[in-house]
Amino acid sequence: MYENIALGLRHKGLSKQDIKARVNELLDLFGLKGKEQLYPNQSSGEQKQKVVLARALAPWPEVVLLDESLSSIDPGVKGQLRIELRDTLKSWELLL
Repeated sequence: MYENIALGLRHKGLSKQDIKARVNELLDLFGLKGKEQLYPNQSSGEQKQKVVLARALAPWPEVVLLDESLSSIDPGVKGQLRIELRDTLKSWELLL
């Protein structure tokens, strides 16, 4: 998971320390802390979807389009994740 999320940051010229800090921030946000070393075949569908979202947000995009991005996430987790994602995007001034 770690490498997957970090992929888009390697092309931004960031230091390893900055990449690590950003990836850890996103792992925390999506509740994936402690699962950094899992490979896709070791991850649930929900975890894979969270990694996709984290990877999309990693390089501080100017615009984020979310089309069914939470569709495969457990309903119990989806509500809380939606709130956290909304609040995070607002704080990054990506959500109007």
